[in-house]
Amino acid sequence: MNTASSSNSRAKAYVKCVAYLTLSLGFLMFVVPYLYSFSPTLNKYLKTLDENDIHPGAIYYSDVPLTPESELANREAVKRGIELRAARIK
Repeated sequence: MNTASSSNSRAKAYVKCVAYLTLSLGFLMFVVPYLYSFSPTLNKYLKTLDENDIHPGAIYYSDVPLTPESELANREAVKRGIELRAARIK
């Protein structure tokens, strides 16, 4: 194995990795927020989070009294949504 070709292919792999990482970060930082702007539901959700100074990641990974209530409310909302969808399908 030639060391020059080995280091050349390794450099290409690093460049490829950096390019994919940059594309992924760009997608998450610019494209996803732009797509959120088209959804009234997500806009309302984000507005509510901002108004109430709620940080979902911080609440999920901490022992905040609001967490169990929030989880129960989410479960009930999902159950209700499934029931409403099932009723429409029948």
